[in-house]
Amino acid sequence: MTHGTNSLTTTVDEVRPGDLFCAVVAHETEQWRVVAVLGIRVLAERVSGGDRRSFTLRFVRHQLSPDVLIARGAAATASPDSRR
Repeated sequence: MTHGTNSLTTTVDEVRPGDLFCAVVAHETEQWRVVAVLGIRVLAERVSGGDRRSFTLRFVRHQLSPDVLIARGAAATASPDSRR
């Protein structure tokens, strides 16, 4: 976490309403949108529907981290031959 920043500076650990992340719920990967950050919990709404669910802030921070986003992007662009 970045210390000594003002409210206009975005930190890596910051989670804001409107941020999108992926989570596996009921054996399916779904995209979720942050609705509110409530202490150590995050209220999120499923992008494909109106379902809402609570996630831990730590989990959402991890899902929004650059390492996860880079790994997800690399997996999506990998050719079928490279997975063998």
